[in-house]
Amino acid sequence: MNNAMANKLSKQKLQQIITTLGPQVPQDDTTVEAADYNWNQPRYFSDSQLKKLEDFTDRLASAISENFSNLYNTDFNASVNSNTQHFASEFQNSDSQDQQNDYYLVFSTEQDPHAGFIGIPAKTAIDWATQLLGDSETNQDQRDLSQLEESLLLDILTELVKAISKAHGSYNFQHDNKIVKGKLPVKMQESEELIKIAFNVQKADSKNSAEAYILILSSKLAPLVGKSDQSDEQFSSDDISGAILQNLQQMPVPITTKLASTTLTFEQVMSLQPNDILLLGKKTDDTLEVVVEGKTLFRGKPAKCNGKYAVMITEKCKGKE
Repeated sequence: MNNAMANKLSKQKLQQIITTLGPQVPQDDTTVEAADYNWNQPRYFSDSQLKKLEDFTDRLASAISENFSNLYNTDFNASVNSNTQHFASEFQNSDSQDQQNDYYLVFSTEQDPHAGFIGIPAKTAIDWATQLLGDSETNQDQRDLSQLEESLLLDILTELVKAISKAHGSYNFQHDNKIVKGKLPVKMQESEELIKIAFNVQKADSKNSAEAYILILSSKLAPLVGKSDQSDEQFSSDDISGAILQNLQQMPVPITTKLASTTLTFEQVMSLQPNDILLLGKKTDDTLEVVVEGKTLFRGKPAKCNGKYAVMITEKCKGKE
């Protein structure tokens, strides 16, 4: 190297220094379109799976229409308005005035004592009960049901439970013999996920329709869309640990072989030219360091294999077990 030349830094050398010390990062004005993600919203089913549930709700509407027509001895039409996902906490902690007036009936399976609920707004409960009594006047103010009307409402909700079983096909749902008003009749875990199926029932010769809804555990509908819902309880802690370890063992890990290093002054670095030789601070017979994630885990000797550079591991570094 020519030290006299190195001491006289040209504009080109100065530009190289500036570039080396502090390269300016070009501003990235790229705009990325991304939908907002609300972590407080349940996402047990994807949009495509919710779409598949429409086959179930179509069958459900047909079964409700048939069961109501048989019960009332006149034609009824039912239609499903929406399928929405919810956490149980939305209903258990709600102080909604409407919910406080709703009537609930629990339906269950052998595995779940509360597979779901039927929710009936007060006006719908009065309409359905009075119609079954033969009273054509259904536009009455909200009030508590009489004992007879509540008994009739239980008969009506029994038909709804049968309709759910018929539409589902995999469960013969059973129901409680008591209707509860004002809040969910059993305590659920706040994180349990439910599907709310809102529907209308309308007498064929009437313009008035009555609204109601079904809350059912998402897990009970999973088989209908081909979603696996295996419980964590089916796996032991050893099974889970083994699965995690197996996945970790398949993760790619970058490995670097460190030949040697040396230290130069900044002036010397800027004066380097092609064909200059850097003298490294390690003897030719010294071992190489094998670095994983910034830590030296092994040492080895340089080698060749199939025309490529290689390292033959000779020792494991102490304290790296």
